[in-house]
Amino acid sequence: MKIRLLIIIGVALAPLSISNVSAICAAEALEWWEACNDTGLNNALPLNPALLLIIVVIVILVTIAGIVIWRKRK
Repeated sequence: MKIRLLIIIGVALAPLSISNVSAICAAEALEWWEACNDTGLNNALPLNPALLLIIVVIVILVTIAGIVIWRKRK
């Protein structure tokens, strides 16, 4: 089961290993952060959908992994 979990997490993080995707994510996050600092959170630019999708996928997989590990300990 641990191997399956590691494979799932690895597949989720695979797009980040591609240099262009990592660069786009970093650039978008930096741009969003600068906009928040300049204009305030309410006027900040929305996050790039690709960056947002990667964040959502990682959060979902980490949540699933946590639930699986928590149930195994019971």
